[in-house]
Amino acid sequence: MNLTKTCRDIMIPVTNYPQIQQEAHIAHAIEILQNFFHKKDGTWYGFQSLLVLGKKNVPTGILTLRGLLNAFKLQGRMEHLLKTDPTGLFFLPSISDPYRIRVKDLMRPFGYVSVQEDEYIFKAVKLMVTHKVNSIPVMSGKSPVGMVRTIDTFWIIGELLD
Repeated sequence: MNLTKTCRDIMIPVTNYPQIQQEAHIAHAIEILQNFFHKKDGTWYGFQSLLVLGKKNVPTGILTLRGLLNAFKLQGRMEHLLKTDPTGLFFLPSISDPYRIRVKDLMRPFGYVSVQEDEYIFKAVKLMVTHKVNSIPVMSGKSPVGMVRTIDTFWIIGELLD
């Protein structure tokens, strides 16, 4: 592996990453992600997460496809409970409509895991594996400047095998 490459070398700048406000509904998040996907030669390409912006457009978290799918998994459980044993609804969060669920309810906060821009790529890979995430915010001090995804690290890891 090229140990001299830093996260800054492979990150996608936050200005180039798909973004959404934390107060937006997840239906809007799905629409944004769909707009970033495109098909080429039978394969789909695009982003699998959104950068979540809070007040004053400061990045506060990440909304992933997995987070969106978990919301729909909860939706399925709620519908099942309504048909069988509605008393179980008291123990589930209030998620029933993609036009009511807000991005902030499903996002992963930046404090969960991040990497500094001058750290080596190996650190990002290690964090991704340890925390089972596919994207990590790249920070300059306390300010997010980019995102590193597993696909971005994949090509660098390939150099190790050559």
